[in-house]
Amino acid sequence: MKIERLIFWIGLCCILLSGCEHELDFYVDEQEPQLTMNALLEAGATENRVFLSLSGKSVIKPIRQATLKLYVNGVCRETVEGRYQHQWDEEAQRLSCLLKTVLSPEDVVRLEVSAEQGKYQASAEVVMPPVPAMIEQVDTLVTKLWTGNSEFDAIQYKIRIRDLPGERNYYRLIIQNGIYYAERPPEGWIPSEIQTIYDQEEFVLSQGHHQTSGDENYNPFQTDVPNIYHVFTDTYFEDRDYTLNVYTGYRPADDYWYDWDQHICGYARIRLLQITEEEYRYLRALTFLQSDHLENMEMLMEPVIIPSNVENGLGFIGASSEQYVQMEIMHRYPRK
Repeated sequence: MKIERLIFWIGLCCILLSGCEHELDFYVDEQEPQLTMNALLEAGATENRVFLSLSGKSVIKPIRQATLKLYVNGVCRETVEGRYQHQWDEEAQRLSCLLKTVLSPEDVVRLEVSAEQGKYQASAEVVMPPVPAMIEQVDTLVTKLWTGNSEFDAIQYKIRIRDLPGERNYYRLIIQNGIYYAERPPEGWIPSEIQTIYDQEEFVLSQGHHQTSGDENYNPFQTDVPNIYHVFTDTYFEDRDYTLNVYTGYRPADDYWYDWDQHICGYARIRLLQITEEEYRYLRALTFLQSDHLENMEMLMEPVIIPSNVENGLGFIGASSEQYVQMEIMHRYPRK
């Protein structure tokens, strides 16, 4: 009886599908370009850069002229002409506008762009997030880390944070390292080298799904992808403290044997960014697009949708506020 029913439904589906003659048009012609605007604005930063271009069928198109107006809480604070800041920006065909107005948490920020003598116009509005959770304590340990292929010197960070109460919060973790050739760096010096964060032991950053180096050998349909932008929510520690457990590479003092006659100090800046829900979803979407897993899974998953919050154009404007801790992680005295 079950077999007869199965044959009946298969036959019915074949009849219905064969009677469907409507075809969806597929447009292969070039569409009208749209102004594309992208930026990740940071509260407290002395510079924020907005990148501009025109959309194309398969590659972006350059803009030769653009003017950007920055409104903060309804007041025009800055008007900037776009330019190619570096040679690689020109090669990538991305015009940019450098904003020097320092934004504050909870500012209402609006960007209005006019390009190619007014032919293209677009705008976007975001609210800067409040000051994020407090970094209460950071403990470090110099160790070795095994990634599945090799072992290397690493530093472990245990970062205890306190979540903002009463609401869903979205965070991003960034760690920067830097070396300075003196007994101590000058006031205002920032370690600028962004480090790769290894989070295989961290429950929250892995979205609750631990993954070892051999998982792909035993589970070819594994859909977890590395959290390359290290964004996370407070789902697992809402309204309470939580300790992040992560690693970065580490260069010990003995590696600087050739600079035996100089002071050398190494510093790390641990940054905790409060980001908007839209930026969280945007960076998660970029993670899927940049993952090696996407090519293997694209036949089994829905298309990745990139959020856009630009009016009359394309692109995404993000906003973040941050707390940070800067600490010395290495010091070597000169040898006589």
